[in-house]
Order: sequence, then C-alpha cells, then structure tokens
Amino acid sequence: MIENDELNEIIKAAKQGLANAQYSLGKAYEYGKGVEQVYEIAVKWYTLAAEQGHADAQYSLGTMYSHGKGVPQNYKTAMKWYLLATDQRNADAQLAVGRAFKLGMGVETNYQTAANWFTLAAEQGHIDAQWILGIMHQKSFLDGQQNFPEAVKWFSKALAQDDYRSKVSLLEIYKTGFSAQDNHLSAANWFLKKETIKSAEHGYADAQYDLGSAYLIGEEVPKDNTTAAKWFVLAADQGHADAQYNLGLLYKDWRGVEKNEKAAVRWFTLAAEQKHASAQCYLGLMYHRGLGVLENHQTAAEWLILAVEQGDILAESWLDVVMVEKWHIKENNQTALKWYTKAALQGMSIAQVNLGYVYAYGKGISHDYQAAVKWFALAAEQGDPDAQYNLALMYYRGLGVEKNYKAALMWFSIATQRENADAQFNLGIMYENGHGVQTDYVRAYMWYKLANNHHSALDENYRLYINREITNLSLKMTSAQLEKAEGIFFSFF
Repeated sequence: MIENDELNEIIKAAKQGLANAQYSLGKAYEYGKGVEQVYEIAVKWYTLAAEQGHADAQYSLGTMYSHGKGVPQNYKTAMKWYLLATDQRNADAQLAVGRAFKLGMGVETNYQTAANWFTLAAEQGHIDAQWILGIMHQKSFLDGQQNFPEAVKWFSKALAQDDYRSKVSLLEIYKTGFSAQDNHLSAANWFLKKETIKSAEHGYADAQYDLGSAYLIGEEVPKDNTTAAKWFVLAADQGHADAQYNLGLLYKDWRGVEKNEKAAVRWFTLAAEQKHASAQCYLGLMYHRGLGVLENHQTAAEWLILAVEQGDILAESWLDVVMVEKWHIKENNQTALKWYTKAALQGMSIAQVNLGYVYAYGKGISHDYQAAVKWFALAAEQGDPDAQYNLALMYYRGLGVEKNYKAALMWFSIATQRENADAQFNLGIMYENGHGVQTDYVRAYMWYKLANNHHSALDENYRLYINREITNLSLKMTSAQLEKAEGIFFSFF
C-alpha cells in the first residue's frame, strides 16, 4: 500500500513529466494501491512514461493492450510496445514476445522464434522463461523432437532459484528413464536431492511424500520401505492424501512396517475421505473381505462406487463382484442409485437387473413397475437368468406391463435353461393351472421336483412350501402320470 504522502509526491512528480513517477502512478491505478483501481487511468500514465522510453512502462502498456485492460484488446499494439521494451533488454517483454509467437497472439505461431525470445529472457535469469524453455524442449515443441539435455539444463537453472515447477518437470524426465553423462543432468540431480531433502526436513508435506516415494521404489536412493514409511507418516499426518494411501498399502502388505490391517483401514479412510480414488477402491476391498474391519458388502459397494465415478478400473471390476453378492441400495442412497443407473445405461447386466429390483421392490425409491420391466428386459436379453425370471414374473402378474401368460411362459422357460429354481417352480404353477398353456400335471410335477432339487440351498420354509405343492398335485394325478413324471424328472440327471 502506498502511503498518502508518498502517493502525493508521485502524483506531483508524474504531473511534472518524470517517467519513473508516471510509471509508478500507472502501477498504482492498475493494482489499486493507494487509489481506486481504474485501468483507463493506468493506461494514461503508462503511455506518458512509455513515450519517454521507460522500458517497464512500455512492457506494462503492452500487457494492458494484450489483456484488454482499460483499452480494447489489441495484440498488434501490445507487440509494438513489447518490442520497444525489448530494445532495452527488458526480460519481461522478451518473455511476452516469446509467448505471443508461441500462442499466435497478433503474430503467426512460430515455436522457434518463441524459443529465441525465451532464451534471451532466460539468459537474464527470468525463471518463467527458463521453465517454459525447459517445457518446449521436453514436450517436442522444437523440430518435433524431445531434447532432454536442453530441458534439464533450463529446468536446473530455474530450480536453482527455487522454482518448484521445474522440480516436478525434472522428476517427470527421470521417470522416463533418461540418463546421460551431462553436467546439466548432474547439477539437476544434485538440486533435486538437495531441495527435496531440505524441504522434507523443514516439514513440507509434498517433499516428505516425494522422499518417501523415492525410498519406496529406490529412485536415486537405496530402496528402503522402512525409511519410506517414516517419510510417508510425516506427510500423512499433515493430511497428504497420497502419503496416507501409500501408508495404507504398506500396512496392508507388511512392507517396512508390521502388518496391521486396522492401521491400513485407518489410512485408506483418511485418504478416501479426501476423494483419493485408489484409497476408496482399497477401502472397499477391505470392507468386502473383512480385513481390519467388520465385513460389510454395503459399505464396500459405497466406497467402490465413489472410486468408479472417478474412473478407477480396479474398483469397477471389484464392484461387479460385490454386486453379485446381492447388494441392495439403502433407503435414500442416491449416490448408489446414480451409479447403478450409469452402469445400467452402459450395458452392465448386473446393474440392470439390480436396478430392476430397486424399482420393482421399492429399494430406496418409490415403486415403478414400468421402469422395472424396462431394466429386467435389457438384462434378460443379455442372458441374465435372474432378470429373465423377474421379467416373466412381471408378465405373469401384469406389473408394469399388460398381463401376458405366453410371454411369462417364454421367459420362465428361458430362465430354466440356467437352472433357475424360481422359474422352474413358476412353470410348475402355470402347467398345473393351465395359465398360457394347456393344463399338464405331468409337466407341472416335473418342474416342481426340479425346483425342489435346485432349491437345496434355500431356507427350509420355502422347501416345505414346494413339497406341499408336490404333495397336493400328486393327489390329483393317476399312477401312470406319476410314473411318467418321475421318469422325466430323473432323465435330467
């Protein structure tokens, strides 16, 4: 903030035509320092100073035209003022001209010309120019080829001025496996080690995580899981999600620490709550398998869904497994319903049949039989026997669709090809009562018996119910019919 007395002196000097004062007053109006922020007035004072050859004013006036601040945006006028400033070796202006050629602002795009201007600024120690030059050599902007030695050279110079972006870029280069006997590479390597260790020891969580990762994989340091865990703990205690996730893996897999599945769950949870997709996935697996926490397929599914929504492939495959466990949506669980719908629309039959259950039986939402029929039909056409059985049931009862015994008979029959016991039992009912087919006690008896045989894993009450139906039907049948039905039944085995 400019004090009133100082500001008054600047205004007085500016009005007297002193270029430095005019430039300072322009800055004050551009950034609202001691005066109201007014771009038009800033342009006025920059112009007066620039016309006297003040390089910083010329550069600042160029930025006003480039960004349309206080004047209509005009890249060509901006370039005019930038070039005047570069005549006096103004590094900011050299950078600005380079950006104009790189992005095609008021001039035709030309990466080589841009690089030439960036080099002029970089050689004067301009950090942004050094970093951008490094990026251009790293990302093949020049001659369509990567030039790692040049990239490392400029990143190293910027890193020497504590530029964290260049540290990240250098790490990217090293991860490609690049190595060479090059002084710049050695310097960069030294700076990376020095800066990472120094930052980690001073308590910077990102640096602690980077150092932990280096020890975990043996990158430029001996591989040491115990030391990796030490640095991960320091970063994790500061809320670093990646460090928390990696600690979870170490405790889960017994690497560098004693195996402690409860600790793994704790660290996975902390990272997962920060929307770390991999942590959400592994937390889901821990709940699914009951590792370090009570087994809970519902909670497992909820964490896996969150991970899937962020594109985690492993979570998507495990969610299929959990869904097969007959996981259902809790009341008002809109997140789960949203994911089911998304997966169903993508053609996942398990999601389609479960979404059918949700609408048919009101799991977390109101009944919608027509929607249930739609999703059961889509899954049934993909061969899902549960969907085929439920679609048949909807036709049989006339729920969400006009009652149609023939359609019900068709879908029950298709489901029985996959030994669906419920479908077999319902076919027995249809044949016994002549629903959509001629009454046939022999076939009805056969289907009841098959259903009873395949229902061995179900609850005893249901088995008793099927056996009662078999007994009641047998009382209506002749000895010849019973003998024939038994023969057909045993022919299935």
